[in-house]
Amino acid sequence: MRCRECGLEVDNDKAFCPVCGAPMKVTADYEYIQAEIANKVDRFFNEEHQSEEESNEISEPAGVSGARSSRESMAKTKNFYGTDSIFDGEQELPEDPDPDDRQEKLRPAKSSAKESSRSRRTDGKRASRPAGRILYLEKDQTAARVITALIIFVILAAAAVGVLAILGVFRGTSSPNGNGQVYNTEVLSCNLEAGATYSAPVTVTINNPQEGNVFYTLDGTEPNFNSKIYNGSFDITAQDVMNSYPTVHFRATSFSLDSEKSGEINMEFNLEYNEADAAMIAEAQTTTEQETTTAIVLSAPQISPVSGEYSSDQNILVSSPEGAAIYYTYDGSIPSERSTLYMGPVKMRPGTSTFSAICIKDGVSSPVSSCGYSLEYEYNYSSNDALNQVKNELLWDGYIMDYDLYTDEGYAQLTHEGVYEIDGYTYYIIRVDFFTSDGALDKTLYRGVGVNYGNVYGIEVDNRSDYYISW
Repeated sequence: MRCRECGLEVDNDKAFCPVCGAPMKVTADYEYIQAEIANKVDRFFNEEHQSEEESNEISEPAGVSGARSSRESMAKTKNFYGTDSIFDGEQELPEDPDPDDRQEKLRPAKSSAKESSRSRRTDGKRASRPAGRILYLEKDQTAARVITALIIFVILAAAAVGVLAILGVFRGTSSPNGNGQVYNTEVLSCNLEAGATYSAPVTVTINNPQEGNVFYTLDGTEPNFNSKIYNGSFDITAQDVMNSYPTVHFRATSFSLDSEKSGEINMEFNLEYNEADAAMIAEAQTTTEQETTTAIVLSAPQISPVSGEYSSDQNILVSSPEGAAIYYTYDGSIPSERSTLYMGPVKMRPGTSTFSAICIKDGVSSPVSSCGYSLEYEYNYSSNDALNQVKNELLWDGYIMDYDLYTDEGYAQLTHEGVYEIDGYTYYIIRVDFFTSDGALDKTLYRGVGVNYGNVYGIEVDNRSDYYISW
């Protein structure tokens, strides 16, 4: 290994040059190499300028001066590309048996006029140096090319990795495939293949890795909140697809907890043709056409989620198998056409409650479906604590006479409206309905109870049905 400061040949196990003390570690950092090259170029031209000034001060014959200038340029070339190069670790100098010549290598080139005249010796050893210097230059250029090639290779490899990463990000986006199926495989998938043929009955299993609900249809129509709810694997028979047998146009859509569409399956497959199934379907269709009046039979609505205890916000979804209108109640009473019309997901109320729904079509009502829920958040104050806080406030302000909610002219009723965030804080919203003794609604107030501190606030509702604190 050669010291790049003084040019001395040093053993590979040495960390510092024993003459000048320079570190022997070779740095391959690209920015360091670039800075070192710039420094050497600057030194080269500065030394050449100093050499010209020295030659003007020392009067010599023209021929001798020209020869000296040529040798000085060669020495500078050696200093830039030879022993003082940043690629010293990759060079090998020819052996020089002349001790004086070895000592001259350790001195800075052209440091004085005396050394300048000394370098003009024309013995055999000194005349052979230019060939060595050319060899150093070629080796330095070869090393530079190798390092440049390695840097270009690293840049190209990094670019290739980036392209693969980008392709990986967009690999799971929704796009149609050759079978006419459109869906996001990362969000929604099923166990069947588009275009395949299966023996009836065929079991369908849908995989929905995200939280939310899945609705499906078998006639090619787009699923919505009134379609069938997927609650687990189900069978498809010939009777389920009477109008398209043996083809099944299966569609399924998943909705997130915020009721946003998050995935879709749209595919066709076939049931294996069976003459008995075909005859049964033909007979059923004929019977339907011949009957002029048929009593409408509606199935009970399907409610999701099922009854149970919950600790986070939930949306209650209802669907009608026959596409009938849905009405619901949230106080345990039996719903009817005078109840609230179901228009989409209903937010589950805190505390213990009963949700009921009914389907009505052409004056015909379905059986009633009901689910009991218990929603308790993981807050410092529970929903029951919030009710007691409101009761205390109403009793203190004289709205009620006792904890049984009796008033001077009738009674009061408290209802949880849910948990809402107002101005960055979370509150239980309690609706207070005041009734007269004959059951007529007199007035309605709203109270908000902080979920963490139990503070009671007056709440108002604006024209956009948003809650805000009034006091």
